[in-house]
Amino acid sequence: MAERLTITEKTTLEEIIDRAPYAVAVLDEYGVYFDPFTYISLKASVADVAAFNALPDYERFVKALQQALDAGPPPGWKGEVMDRPKV
Repeated sequence: MAERLTITEKTTLEEIIDRAPYAVAVLDEYGVYFDPFTYISLKASVADVAAFNALPDYERFVKALQQALDAGPPPGWKGEVMDRPKV
């Protein structure tokens, strides 16, 4: 099992999605527009993404993303889950 990713204000969406692509469902739930070809979104920190999307409850957003990562893929997930190489 991969080392747990703890989300901080500097965590990028790229890090989250590389580790747990199914977490995109949380972005959809919070109305965060996610275009996988948008370099800025992928490289933006969670805090910046929340600000760009004017999310009213940043802490709740982070908690929901963290819960998605901790829970692992939902039943029936057919995508890949990648582990980040240790640097």
